[in-house]
Amino acid sequence: MINVMTHSMKKSCSLVALAISSCVIAFPARAQEINAQVDTQESASEGPGEIIVTATRRAESSQKVGISITAIGGDSLSRIGVTQTSDIVALVPSLKFNQFSPSITAFNLRGVSQNDFGDQLEPPVAVYIDDAYVSTMGGVGVPAFDIQRVEVLRGPQGTQFGRNATGGLIHYVSNRPTKMLEGYVSAMGGELGNFHTEAAISGPLADNVQARISGAYNRRDGHMKNDLGADVGAQNNYGFRAQLAVQPTDNLDILLIGRYSRNDEAGIGYTSAAAFPDADGLGVLLPRNVDFWGTCAGCDLTGFKANANPLRISNNDVGRFDRKIWGVQGRLELDLGGVTISSITDGQWMKKEAGEDTDGGPLRFLQQQYSQNLHQFSEELKLSGEGEGFNWIAGFYYLNWSSNQGAHITSEAVFATPADPFLSGYDARYKTESWSVFAQGEYELSPGFKAIAGVRYAEDKKTADYVGEDNIGSSLIINPVLTPALDQLNFKDYALKVGLNYQVSDVAMLYASFSRGIKGPNFAAPSFFPFPAADFTHGSETLLAYEGGIKTNLLDRKLQLNIGGFVYDYQNYQAFFFENVSNLIKNRDASAKGVEIEISVRLVQGLTFNAGLSFLDTKVKNVPLPSGRIVDRELPQAPGFSGNASLRYEMPISSSVKGAIQFDVTHTGASSFTVVAAPVDQERAYTVGNLSLSLLDSNDHWEVTAFIKNLWNERYRVYSADVSAFGYIDSVYAEPRWAGVSVRYKFGQ
Repeated sequence: MINVMTHSMKKSCSLVALAISSCVIAFPARAQEINAQVDTQESASEGPGEIIVTATRRAESSQKVGISITAIGGDSLSRIGVTQTSDIVALVPSLKFNQFSPSITAFNLRGVSQNDFGDQLEPPVAVYIDDAYVSTMGGVGVPAFDIQRVEVLRGPQGTQFGRNATGGLIHYVSNRPTKMLEGYVSAMGGELGNFHTEAAISGPLADNVQARISGAYNRRDGHMKNDLGADVGAQNNYGFRAQLAVQPTDNLDILLIGRYSRNDEAGIGYTSAAAFPDADGLGVLLPRNVDFWGTCAGCDLTGFKANANPLRISNNDVGRFDRKIWGVQGRLELDLGGVTISSITDGQWMKKEAGEDTDGGPLRFLQQQYSQNLHQFSEELKLSGEGEGFNWIAGFYYLNWSSNQGAHITSEAVFATPADPFLSGYDARYKTESWSVFAQGEYELSPGFKAIAGVRYAEDKKTADYVGEDNIGSSLIINPVLTPALDQLNFKDYALKVGLNYQVSDVAMLYASFSRGIKGPNFAAPSFFPFPAADFTHGSETLLAYEGGIKTNLLDRKLQLNIGGFVYDYQNYQAFFFENVSNLIKNRDASAKGVEIEISVRLVQGLTFNAGLSFLDTKVKNVPLPSGRIVDRELPQAPGFSGNASLRYEMPISSSVKGAIQFDVTHTGASSFTVVAAPVDQERAYTVGNLSLSLLDSNDHWEVTAFIKNLWNERYRVYSADVSAFGYIDSVYAEPRWAGVSVRYKFGQ
């Protein structure tokens, strides 16, 4: 149907088909719960892999929603070892991420992403935590604990969710307070200094009043061994959440949520490797026997020759990351009989300070300090109802956030000395105020045949007050007095969705839709100068998405098979460029098409298999290279093929104890970290496997698990930056193989 099959993709598909038919190999786990809670009520799913979700802002089975959606339940998250929000990328084949530290986490869904690392930018893959939008990529990489489910919605979702869901949406839903006493406690320890613990307790405080308190702590040693100091890549973070649910009357529900997380981590830095720019100005790794810079064979501009082992580094400054995030939320739901009024009021505050050895070498060539203070307020007011064959939702959304931020770079080598260093950086305040109105309805035209239509109108007002300069005479100042045409951006546009769902039978549903997704313009935040004032702003982007698919429950509901296809017309895609160490965004047209397959099957009693496959074909048009040559490229981190799967077998050991073995594996095809696709930004295909053995009681109250992560010690990167103009590249490598043991106990369930 869609020509996305390259030779390598066909080869990958053959391997996957062989794995499925033999049930010997399985790609990583998308294991999903059979039971999940929606708010305070537990709902039984209708088959393997089904979860009750709120993707359409009301409770429905995931198999009844005409959206390409992956829903992952809380038990599956804990069994896979998800402790940070970014860990879910191993469970969704079309989801990737870019992360050099928790400071910035950029999700990529079907190739749609924002890979710039500016703190003022909002991503096109929206992240929601308990229905609250997270406006900054710096607030995404936080501890994940006491999670009821995660919903990953692919394609534009702007008609029902408040903001910037151009490429899709990731929604983390916490467990709610319960009317019966329950809770759990878990602990995990392993190699590389890995330690994680979390706990929750929930129950009634009085008639019609319930509470839930949960928290988690996570740490690990740095996995990049540093010859000059502390190891790099360490984690030390924790989080808490407190909830209070009150039902003053039979038709009124109130939920109050308070949350806090803290990162206090040393060891933020990079693996450095010598590189040089080619004829197009794109980075190429320098062979270890070539003296390109006139410093020594295989050395960078400073004369540093990196270790051949990328996990062995020489960072003179191990850096530090200190971040605090506070949040409060009030939710109200009033049932008026046929019409429900809902309100979600949310406030977020974030303060972070960080420093890093940007050059990744032993000299103070490029050292960076950056900071951000963010304040965010949002309000969503909704009306919803349903009648004979018709349900609808309408509402108003308001968002106001401001970010005081800065970045400062010091150089005391090559171009400067400790006595006379080179200094460059900026301090700025960015503000956004946005409001929108929206409505969506579903009408049953005939039995099993449903039409969907939705629209959102949005207006943004953004302002910037920016001062950037270096100590050799270059500067850039943006404010209402000096640059009245550049300090303010106004945006007005609409999102749209129309679709049809056809319930062919009790076991199959067809769906098709057209969506128009939108994302407003924004500002840059350059740290090096001179920087063209004309590049300080970039325009809005629009994504036109055509989708269709089928969702099935077959073989007496033992097999769930979902297949979906899509075509994207991406207008004015906000493409990130890293040119001569300056980061900027330029609008370019792009396109994408693909097919996604999800499988969940109960093979025999106790044996389950889950798999997800993604095939992509993408293009970004008229990409300018540093040399001035114009080329077409693929979207960043959009491999032609990726897949994941799991095979889990549970068997009785005694009348009260059972054992389980689980193998899961993730495959990611070759792709590039950036749209210019420099040779140093190319990441080869890689496959990561995990294995676990568990003992658990028959009622699932306790579980002891021994596991191995990254089973065959695959070496791959999660971040890369081409700084070949200065003689090197930066990379961050994922954790090597490690093993551990976890213990989990639930009570009151």
